[in-house]
Amino acid sequence: MRARELFAVDQPARARAEWQRALRGRAAVDKAAAAELAHRWQWHSEAITLLGELQSWDDLDIRYPLAYQDWIAEHAGRASVRSAWVYGITRSESLFTRDIRSSAGAWGLMQLMPASGKRGAREAVITWQVIVTLKDAELNIALGTRYLAYLQDRFSHPALATAAYNAGPHRVQRWLPDTTPMRADVWIETIAYDETRAYVQRVLSADIIFQW
Repeated sequence: MRARELFAVDQPARARAEWQRALRGRAAVDKAAAAELAHRWQWHSEAITLLGELQSWDDLDIRYPLAYQDWIAEHAGRASVRSAWVYGITRSESLFTRDIRSSAGAWGLMQLMPASGKRGAREAVITWQVIVTLKDAELNIALGTRYLAYLQDRFSHPALATAAYNAGPHRVQRWLPDTTPMRADVWIETIAYDETRAYVQRVLSADIIFQW
């Protein structure tokens, strides 16, 4: 209950600490029940993490939640990108945690760097308040979908655009075959960075599940 109340009053770091302390040493059946409870609270990161720990791979409604559905549908539509792809990116980037910051300095649901967010905000005429803007769930989705649209237009293939979201467009440009066309699944297996290769596989797999 303490974890729930801290989450409700926007103290996510303290909520997570309380939650993890309460679950330490608990039986698998208790953790499964806790995952269901967190899902009902829309605390998706904790629900997904618990089911991963329990290897409950088939509970797709909890592991792949349709979080922020109205905003994702709206902004994906405006940017002309598929909602399922946006979900795949968002789940892989943050597990739907709006306040998270990466070690590289990316923020929010879709893990945007401040420089990218500032450019997108200027183009979309969104008031730019740096971290405040990036931690705002709807604004982060709005800016993230605009960036996905840019990558989609530049590379014309979801595998290439997804790799560019993770590793940067300049690297993907270098990884393209010089002359002979290459099948997408073969190209994914040749991605030079282990992290990016796994990321593309994870995002595109999630894309299929979210479509379903």
